[in-house]
Amino acid sequence: MGSQEKVRFRTEADSFQTGANDFMTRQKLQIEAALTHIDIAGRLTDRAIEMLFDGDDLLFVMTIAHPGNMLFHDEARAAFGEENATAQLTREMIAEGVMMPDGSPIKGITDVLGVLRRSGNSLKHTSNPPVLDHSAVYATLAGACGDAKSLGVVSRNQRIFMMWYYGISKSLGPKPWPEAIEMFPGLAELDFANQLRRGQEQLRGS
Repeated sequence: MGSQEKVRFRTEADSFQTGANDFMTRQKLQIEAALTHIDIAGRLTDRAIEMLFDGDDLLFVMTIAHPGNMLFHDEARAAFGEENATAQLTREMIAEGVMMPDGSPIKGITDVLGVLRRSGNSLKHTSNPPVLDHSAVYATLAGACGDAKSLGVVSRNQRIFMMWYYGISKSLGPKPWPEAIEMFPGLAELDFANQLRRGQEQLRGS
């Protein structure tokens, strides 16, 4: 190989290496940007909401919803402190007349977020098999959406779910939110399959 060819070869090799390094740097930055806890929590919660409205198995929905709930909770606790995050959500829920999924009043419960997380958390304890029903899934998603609201990162899916949740439940207070009535008029009167269908249609913009 002549000297000119060697120089050209080294130049091409250096250019290739530089390009490869730039590519790896961009990929590393993209991965780091994508893997923030809030982003993961939001994507998990959004996907769980889609699965719920699609009528997927509740075990699969909870498996996706629960880690999203926990990540949002950790981020809210880091941002506001455990007491402040819980107190903020509790005040908002009491003001709206919200009840716990079992119909008990929130007032007097010191750890609302802990109660909301209880059903999902039992998934990891084989000695305490979870009783998975829709109210447990709703509570897990509601807890995640509450923390997302505190953090100022509520997504479209999460807002639709909360309006839908208020629209279907008679235990969430004497009156549904006006936004829930506007988004889902007459939702409480529908059967469950059509309630899910309305949520699905709203998510899809149809």
